[in-house]
Amino acid sequence: MKKIITLLCFVSSIQTAFAQKLNIDSLLQKIAVEKDEDKKVDLIFSFHSPGFDANPAAMMEAGQASLKQSEKNKDILLEASAYCFIGFGYRMAGNFIKGLEYHQKALALAEKAGNSSILAMAKNQMGHIYRDREEYDELISDLKKEYPLE
Repeated sequence: MKKIITLLCFVSSIQTAFAQKLNIDSLLQKIAVEKDEDKKVDLIFSFHSPGFDANPAAMMEAGQASLKQSEKNKDILLEASAYCFIGFGYRMAGNFIKGLEYHQKALALAEKAGNSSILAMAKNQMGHIYRDREEYDELISDLKKEYPLE
């Protein structure tokens, strides 16, 4: 009986892993054909799910797949978000410096594209890294630039 239960648990976990991979591919296909920038951003944000947030490797894999797709389609929004996903994965894995580097790349591209949603995503993640590293002065400095008190 224990062997059967173990086998069923194993099989169900494999199915979930394959389903996630198919989800990345199907989302990238939808993003590739979407012309409306707001809808494209909504699709990009749908990568952030509880499964990805708890799995740095899956988030970095999604970022790499997004980066490849962005290069193929010359899509600056997808490229910026891909760097955010990769940076988020590094942050969750504990590599804050590498994560910050990717978020800075994302920030530069988001500013170039002029998309406030992707820009906010990059700045939000950079803020999390500063908080995680207890670099509160840097965090406050960035916030003051964004939201002047005057």
